This record gives sequence, C-alpha cells and structure tokens, in this order.
Amino acid sequence: MTRTDRRLAQLLLVHTDDFAHSFVKGNNVLACMGGDAEQFAALPPSYTGSVTFPALRLTVANANSNGKHFAPTDLQGVRHHKGTSLRRDDSYTDICRVLPSNASNTLTHHLGETASPPDALEYSFIFSMDDIMSGSSNANSYYFNSASYSSADTAQKSISSELGLSKLFEKKVRQFRAPLFGGHNGLDLTEVEPFSNKNLADKTRLTSYAYNSVFKAIETVEDAESVKYDLISIPGITQADVTDEVMGLASKRQDCLAIVDIPGGYKPGYENNGTVTTGDLNGTITNLEGRLINNSYAACYYPWVRLRDRVGGQNDVLFAPPSVAAIGALGKSQGMSELWFAPAGFNRGGINELGGPTGPIITGTWEHLTKADRDRLYQTNINPIARFPSLNQIVIFGQKTLQQKASALDRINVRRLLIYLKHRIGLVSNTILFDQNVRTTWNRFKFQADAILSDTRARLGITEYKLVLDEKTTTADLIDRNILYAKIYIKPARSIEFIAVDFIISRTGVEF
Repeated sequence: MTRTDRRLAQLLLVHTDDFAHSFVKGNNVLACMGGDAEQFAALPPSYTGSVTFPALRLTVANANSNGKHFAPTDLQGVRHHKGTSLRRDDSYTDICRVLPSNASNTLTHHLGETASPPDALEYSFIFSMDDIMSGSSNANSYYFNSASYSSADTAQKSISSELGLSKLFEKKVRQFRAPLFGGHNGLDLTEVEPFSNKNLADKTRLTSYAYNSVFKAIETVEDAESVKYDLISIPGITQADVTDEVMGLASKRQDCLAIVDIPGGYKPGYENNGTVTTGDLNGTITNLEGRLINNSYAACYYPWVRLRDRVGGQNDVLFAPPSVAAIGALGKSQGMSELWFAPAGFNRGGINELGGPTGPIITGTWEHLTKADRDRLYQTNINPIARFPSLNQIVIFGQKTLQQKASALDRINVRRLLIYLKHRIGLVSNTILFDQNVRTTWNRFKFQADAILSDTRARLGITEYKLVLDEKTTTADLIDRNILYAKIYIKPARSIEFIAVDFIISRTGVEF
C-alpha cells in the first residue's frame, strides 16, 4: 500500500465508552464498510486498499470548537481535537509516541541529503505562522492554510505574504502550540536507577550528568528567600560528598533539618550489578564514625524498611531507605502534636502507616534490632528503627541529631523548636526593620515576640523564657551603628528518653 492510493480508502479508529473497533470509509466506488464481521472491516476478500497514517490536527479553517475560525489571541498550530470537542483527542498520545531507536539515524541521513523525508516516512505535521490567513466573512478571525504564503491565488494568500509577518503580530496573532516528542529526558535508560550511588561514586560535575544533576538540584534550593522548607533529604543516596553537601546546606540556612542515609546497610540490586548486598549494623556504625560529622541540623536512621505501596494501587512491597520512614515519622508527629515534640516512641514514632489510612504501610525492617543493637546505634547518634513483633509495632526509637557535643541541640525536637522560634521571631524583626531605633519600636518588638514565646510555652515547647531589650543590650554605640540587639533566653522542654524506676520491698505492717 502506498500513500498515493489514499483516495481509495481510509482506516480510522473509533472510540466508544464500551470498546474500540475499526472500520473502513470508502470512496464512491466502495461503500462504507463496518468492522463487526469476522472478516476485517467486512472488506471483500480480494480487495486492495491503502492506509492513511494518522497526523496531528492543526488550526485549519473552521476547526475551532464553535466550528469557526480562531480569535487573534488564540493559540495557532497543533489543535488535536475531534470536531467541536474541547478536549484533546486520545489518539494524540499514539501519534506523538517515541520513534524507534534507529529513526534518528534514518532521518538524519535522508534529511541531510534531500531536506525531506524518504518515501516510507512523512511529517506528522507542518506549520508556519507565515501561512496564517484571515477569514473572508470576519477579517478579525484567523486560521492556518498550508502553503498560502506562496499561493498564486490572491484570495488564498496569507497575511504574511501580503503585509509581512510584522502586520500579523500587530493584529496580536503571535503565538502557536507545537508538541515536543521523540526525545528522552536525558537519563540513561539502561539503568534501573540513573542516580544510584554506583553512578555517583568517583565522579565529578564535568564527567557525569547524574552527578552534576544532583548537585544542580541542591543548588536550586540553596536560597532561603526563594524556597522555604522544614526538611531536606535525598533518600537512598549515601555518597559522602552528596550527603555532606545536603548537611552543609541545612547548616548554612539554619531553617531546616537534613535527613541523610549512611552507607553500610542494605544495598539494593541496582547498586551492585543485580545482587542485593545485605550489609550490617557494624558497617553502618563504622562508616558514620569515620565521617566525624558534627552537625545539629542533620540526623540519620537505621535500617531500611519494607514498605507496601497502597498509593500505587498494586500493593507492591519494596524496600525503602530509612530516611523515608524518618520523614514519615516527623510528619506524623507534627500532625498529632507539635513539631517540638520528639518524633519517636510508640505515641508519635509509630510508622506502621504513613500518610494516613490510605497511605503506604511499613510492614517490616531489613534487620531486626535487639536492645543492645539499639543502644549501640544511639551511642553513635544513629536513630534506630525498631520492630516489636509481640506488639505488632514498628517504631522510630531515637531522636538524636548528628551533633557530637552533648547539649540540648543534640536532640531533634529541640533543634526544630529553635528553627521554629527563629523563623517566627525573624518575621517580627522584619516588621520593624528600618523603623526608628527608639524605645517605642523596642516595645513593639518585645510585645510581639513575647506573644510568640508565651504561646510556645503554653504548648509545652519551652518551660521558661526571658526577653531582654533595653539600653544594656542595645547600647548607644549600637544605635549609632543602626543595630537593635535583643537577647532571648529559653529553657526547652526536654523529652523523656530514659526511665528509672526503683521497686522497694517493705516488710509487712510498714505503712507507706
């Protein structure tokens, strides 16, 4: 069958709510034939015809949804709608489907020599703003008429051929729509996970697109004034230079907590040529200790968890990095109470369900941790994810940051409390910036800041606080340098992480 025989027959696809079937539309020689018979399209057994390959619909005459031409501000070009429908026809996806792997070589070869497709191929559409015409009955309506720019017929000439393209723009006909298809997103399709640790190891931004992409993504969220967030994480990525960059970003911004994954534990097959690496607790502890990380704006967890995905509808069970479980626990804890409550323990650290009753379910952990294991991890500042089979519970059992020095900031709930207060007090500071540095302005700041601190105390975030702003903090020298200096003292409410109970046996007859 050849393209030149299209006048004989056309093969069209018809879609209904119940099923899709094909039929043949004939010319004046062949009557319209249906597609419900056993024989394809009910054609005569010896009939010869040709197939019209589907093409994208354009903004041609009367193709608008009202059966008319288009307004000046309408988008010209591709409009793949059927009849007066307002929605794109389903066949659009099939027509724009990616080409075969060797198509680019074929097209390059032929187009480079002849500037047109070979006989076996054709363009899916051809559009040019030069071929825009105005309607005969309504000069303020426009449509695409192929080859009208070079038409010898005056009535068929485009506006551009008569008045120039600038006149078309003056009439506000200046925009069009065209699909981008046949390419790919730049990732290596032979990789199950293009951004795996295997593909990031020993790379530079000049030698690896994956490595450069990851660091470029981190750069896009550097500016605190452009992007606001409370948590940052790249789940599954354990490469030291990447996680160092994420932790450094959180420490620099001082308004978020970084959740990072540490190497040494479970490693999926795509990280090791299809072979799953079990890993262990000892390797994870050794890796973290060798890093010498000291950062109160970062935290890590162990081990990987088994997750059943109810969101996708297939109930697929897969292994997820511990950072995924940690983010879920942080969100759940904040939703149930306050962000300065410890996101750990049976009350707020249970992660059997993430995202509510319809969200993913954590069904298990890669490694079962004994109490001794949990203690070893916690001493190294790794928060354990514990499974309690007798209680049917999977629980985050720690809330340490990666700060080495013992202080209030080596706990996640305190660090997040400070992030919250800094943000809220910072907003108050912005309201008095560039105001007069006098006592009236000081009092306004103190009144608003005190309301925030008092509310936080009432909600069990802090136990005591003191706000000082007077001539002792903002001295005459600071006033001359245009500086207002206040001091806020707070006592964070600490969480209970260890419980000591003494049982004392008394003799009979002793009153308590």
